[in-house]
Parts: sequence; C-alpha cells; structure tokens
Amino acid sequence: RQPLWPGMLHQPGLRTADVFVYASTTDQRAVHAARRALARVPRVLHVFVTENPGYQEGAIQAVHDARVAPMVRWDAYDWVLRLNPDVRIVNISRLLALMRKPELEAICVKCDLPRLHLMTDFTLLRPRHFLRMLLSKKLEANADSERDLVNQLKLLNVTGKRRAILPNFNIPGPCRVI
Repeated sequence: RQPLWPGMLHQPGLRTADVFVYASTTDQRAVHAARRALARVPRVLHVFVTENPGYQEGAIQAVHDARVAPMVRWDAYDWVLRLNPDVRIVNISRLLALMRKPELEAICVKCDLPRLHLMTDFTLLRPRHFLRMLLSKKLEANADSERDLVNQLKLLNVTGKRRAILPNFNIPGPCRVI
C-alpha cells in the first residue's frame, strides 16, 4: 500500500518540506513501496529502517529512538511532523496558519476513542520538544502510544494554550485521517 503523504508534499506550504522517514517494519515490500513513493519527493534527508517491535511499541519507538537524533539538524527547523503513512491532511491552509502562531508548541489531533484524547497518527512539535522526546524514555511501562504522547506533553509543559487540538474527521475508522 502506498503512503498518502508524498502526494501532499506538492501542496503550497509543504513543497519545501524536508522529509525524514522512520520505518519500523521488516516487510521489505513496504520499504520498497515507501522508497518508490519517495522517488517523487525532492527533499528526502534520510530513510531509517528498523525492526518493528509491535503495533503500539513501534509507534512509541518512533518518537523515543535516540539513534536518529544525530541524523538531523533539528534546530534548523520550525516544526517536526510525525505522520503515519495513511494520514491525509485535509485543510493545509488552516494547519499553516496554526504553525505561524509563535505561542504554539504543539499541534495535535483529537482522538475519538473514549479512553484517549490525543492521537499519534499526526503530531506537530517544535523541534526542541521532539528532540527531548527522542532522547527520553517512555514514562509508563504499559502505556500505549497515545497515553505516552499525553505524558510527554505534560512533562514538556506543552499544555493548555501552548498547543492546538484539531478535530479528527474519522474517515473511515478511528484516529486515521485529519
């Protein structure tokens, strides 16, 4: 299955985005499909492939893997976007307007599942916060990726008016498309 985001990179505001791909999979067909999709993307910094330790653990590993910290000059960017391959950005102009607000430290998406309130399929963070997450450990032993994100944002003091929470359009299924 082809990831959706390479096509989105041709939208205004994303054309100059640099792309770093963190792929936690042992499925060589998926890696090959991602590399094929990346062939059309002009600014690919790196494709990092690692074994997937499991559904939730793989999602958590992607934001706590200190091995990728030295691969990118994080301070050269205004924002870092963590995006699953099946996420589609519906309203790029609204997102870009939020990204221009200097008081915001994070832009997250509401999850419609009853036990959660933020999802990890799409998360925008200021680079200093993303780097701190990369170098930190998971805070709760049995936490899923969404609970880990909430815990990390609290630890980083990115709460209240320092973050924007967008709706989840839920097309189809929970926590998939914004």
